[in-house]
Amino acid sequence: MNRVIDELQDYVRLQDALFVIEQALETGEIPAITPTFHDSAIAYELEKILNMIDGLTHKK
Repeated sequence: MNRVIDELQDYVRLQDALFVIEQALETGEIPAITPTFHDSAIAYELEKILNMIDGLTHKK
């Protein structure tokens, strides 16, 4: 049961992460607080994407 709850929480947090990515692309600013995940692979991918966005926005 706990695994199902963790997966549901990660799903909701993934929706939040997509909003964070959208905002970062629009503003060029990476928020100080980002969603946290139970699944470390998702957390790693989010961090990698935000670092890519940060690198792109600071090349200007």
